[in-house]
Amino acid sequence: MSVSGIIKFRQWYTDCAGGDIPWPGAMQHQGLGPTKPREVAMDRYHQHVVHCKSCQAAIKSIQRWRAITLGLAAVAAAVAVAAGTAVAVGGRAAGGSVAAAAAGALAAVPAWVVGSLAVVAVASYVGHVMLGQLWQRFFFIDYVHADRK
Repeated sequence: MSVSGIIKFRQWYTDCAGGDIPWPGAMQHQGLGPTKPREVAMDRYHQHVVHCKSCQAAIKSIQRWRAITLGLAAVAAAVAVAAGTAVAVGGRAAGGSVAAAAAGALAAVPAWVVGSLAVVAVASYVGHVMLGQLWQRFFFIDYVHADRK
C-alpha cells in the first residue's frame, strides 16, 4: 500500500469514525487488562521450539558442538601452555623421570606449533561463546521496534 493510500485511510477514519472505534456501552471505558511480562509473551521455547523437531535437533546439535569446542579449547590451551613452559625452561627436569622425558619431548615442539595451539584454543573458545549466543536465541529475544533499523 502506498503512502497516499494510508493518508486517505486515516482521513476517512477521522472523518467517518471520529478517529475512534465506537465501542458499545460498558466496553468503552474498560482497559485491556494486565499484560504479560516480555519474557513470557516472547518465550520462543514454549511457544514453538518444544513442538518443532527441527528446532529440537538444532538445540541438541548446538549443545554437542558447545561441549566439543569447550573441550578442544581446554586441551589446546593446556598443551600450548605445557609446550611453552617446556620450551622456556629448556626441557630440563630433575632426574630420568617421566616428567623429564615429557619436558624433553615438549621442548622439541617448534614455536609455531605452540602459537598455532594457542590460536586454536582461542578460536574454539570464541566458537563456544558464539554457539551459546545462538542457543539463547531459541528461548528469548527481546524485540524493541525502536532498535530495529
